[in-house]
Amino acid sequence: MHEQFRIEGHHIDFREFNKYPKSILESNSIDEQEKNSFDFIAKWLDDSDSIPIQTSGSTGPPKTIEIPKEWMRRSAIATADRLQLRSQMRSLLCIPSQYIGGMMMIVRSMIVGMELKIVKPKIELKEMGTFDFAAMIPLQVETLLINNVPLGNISKLIIGGAPISNHLEQRLKGLSGEIYSSYGMTETVSHIALRRLNGPEASSFFSTLEGIYVETGEENNLMINIPLFDDLRVVTTDIVQLKDKSTFKWKGRLDNIINSGGLKIHPEEIEHELSESIQFPFFITAEKNEALGEIVVLVIETDEPLKIQSEIGPRLKALGNRRPRKIYYTKQFARTPNGKIIRDMDKTQIIEV
Repeated sequence: MHEQFRIEGHHIDFREFNKYPKSILESNSIDEQEKNSFDFIAKWLDDSDSIPIQTSGSTGPPKTIEIPKEWMRRSAIATADRLQLRSQMRSLLCIPSQYIGGMMMIVRSMIVGMELKIVKPKIELKEMGTFDFAAMIPLQVETLLINNVPLGNISKLIIGGAPISNHLEQRLKGLSGEIYSSYGMTETVSHIALRRLNGPEASSFFSTLEGIYVETGEENNLMINIPLFDDLRVVTTDIVQLKDKSTFKWKGRLDNIINSGGLKIHPEEIEHELSESIQFPFFITAEKNEALGEIVVLVIETDEPLKIQSEIGPRLKALGNRRPRKIYYTKQFARTPNGKIIRDMDKTQIIEV
């Protein structure tokens, strides 16, 4: 832990923290986000070699895995080198600290020696001040823009946890600072690649952190090689377009592919094309069909179904054979704790077809 590491609003000597975490964790003066953060710091400072971390549950049932502390330290250094993070910078933790994304914000701040501000991980963030570094989910960023909270107050912002819509990406292009989309998962100790969203360096391709290499499998699924983590190799179900061993474009997930009458359709590509036309949360999924095997369906979170249908009709027709054959509406999607929509019709209460 860097000697310059601080948590805003708390006067704590972290060299002695492992001797008295219980009194802090049981204090009524701190909220759940702070308690989770202090609990993580206590685990970081104990004698164990790893941290138990729960996955978010977006692609299957949540599970707990052990991540070596040394991997987390190396990941933090790789991000700090890429983004030129330095001691005495101000960092913001506004995503849940009990999952890998929030934990790694703490680790980066500890390793680099930044002053960390901890706030409740709400979707609607209030005026926050000025920061050198922060991580958010897309829904938080969208809400800030809607509420006219200046993102320019954050020098370096990484956005992860869920895909970024084309509509949001267009809104970010002209903003100041450095804004990145991140690619990663719990198993890769948060992100392993970043994609610039604004400025002259904006790109549709992710580039890996230093010392991380990628390749593709037989179905163009991404395979990640991480020498930093004792030669860890992670085989994913993410479909990518590979440019070289450190650069790739994310296209979708193998397990989401819809086979409709022999036509293989990537839901994420349709979502990207529709994101400028549909100003409400939505997703594309499949429904069983006797003639075609599967058909494409569109599920929208809104209480204005008739208005939406009249507005997007022409845009759907332009999709041709990939167009949704049915449209479903719901008042509220099921979501993971980090805000990602759970693409499961069984967990979505349909209000109109």
